[in-house]
Amino acid sequence: MEGKKTRGMGIYMRLVNLMSLMLFVLGIPWIGYTAPPAPYKPAGTMSWGVHFQLAADWVDPATTTRTTQWVVLYAIHDALLKNMPGELNAPSLAESWNMSPDGKVYEFKIRKGVKFHNGDILTAEDVKFSYERYHGIYNKLLKEKVERVDIVNPNQIRFHLKEPWNDFMEYYTAIGTTGANWIIPKKYFQEVGEQGFIRKPIGCGPYKFMKMEPGVELVLEAFEDYWRMVPHVKTLRIKSVMERARLWPW
Repeated sequence: MEGKKTRGMGIYMRLVNLMSLMLFVLGIPWIGYTAPPAPYKPAGTMSWGVHFQLAADWVDPATTTRTTQWVVLYAIHDALLKNMPGELNAPSLAESWNMSPDGKVYEFKIRKGVKFHNGDILTAEDVKFSYERYHGIYNKLLKEKVERVDIVNPNQIRFHLKEPWNDFMEYYTAIGTTGANWIIPKKYFQEVGEQGFIRKPIGCGPYKFMKMEPGVELVLEAFEDYWRMVPHVKTLRIKSVMERARLWPW
């Protein structure tokens, strides 16, 4: 079992490193600051071949069950905290977080002014909603451990645990197969429903959804209101190329 876990995390970290390289090429900084308005417009197209088939529901963080899905999540969506090169829980949509002395309450301070692709502003309502509808492989464990989630104000949220649980942050944010802290817009999802969301997902990541042919190709376009920095490349095409030996040197 330990061998499978180590091997799975190794694959996940390779995917994160590939996303890091891709976003570096696209001109998106990983960690550290909210960039000022870009003095340029995104331009050009980048095609990226992956060795697996793209599934239609991978655009929805709530369905996250496998490491390969993170290629899509890092492009379209964003999370409170997320794994980045050199930092497992790097601040993203959450500027900061803290744990109570008794280990039973975790509080997140949400970054102000973050926009979803449809222009809606991200709030604690979206964070709570995204957690509650998560139904990936760690759903049962999280729901058994978390007693309730309280919205303190539009930019602050608290998770109350039933008892101290040292692995809460690991399972809520850092493990490569949970999408519980990746945030989607509550209002939009309630308007279109689950299937409508899969057909046209809305996130707050560096790229917005344009079209998808499951198993073949996903086409994305730069989101110029991305809170970190406007991507340099306008169009990103992620294509399934099932000749693994040509893509992966390991």
